[in-house]
Amino acid sequence: MPTPTKFLKAFGLTKGAKFGNYQIVSVVAHHETIEEYQLYEYHIKLVLSPLSSSSYKEMDKTDNLIIQVIKKSHDVKATRNYYRCEIDPPSSYFFKNNGNMEYDLVGYGKRI
Repeated sequence: MPTPTKFLKAFGLTKGAKFGNYQIVSVVAHHETIEEYQLYEYHIKLVLSPLSSSSYKEMDKTDNLIIQVIKKSHDVKATRNYYRCEIDPPSSYFFKNNGNMEYDLVGYGKRI
């Protein structure tokens, strides 16, 4: 099973990564075993903060960039096996009054 850190790195979802006018300021993930050695589920909380003042148009642009990144699957090597890693597209992001964008995402790692 890929660790949550390896899973996130495969998608470039690491603290400090930039997407348009936004930067990841917090990313937390944990996993659950669905089928041991075969299938794992990852719950991801992603928070992006604007690098400067931002408009709704820039937020939509950033949202599209995030969707482009997560819609691609990646093969990630765990200790002995490879896993196909995917993240479900978000239904929406949450906008906070401080300008942050927050996502609650669910991903999967399936042994290949």
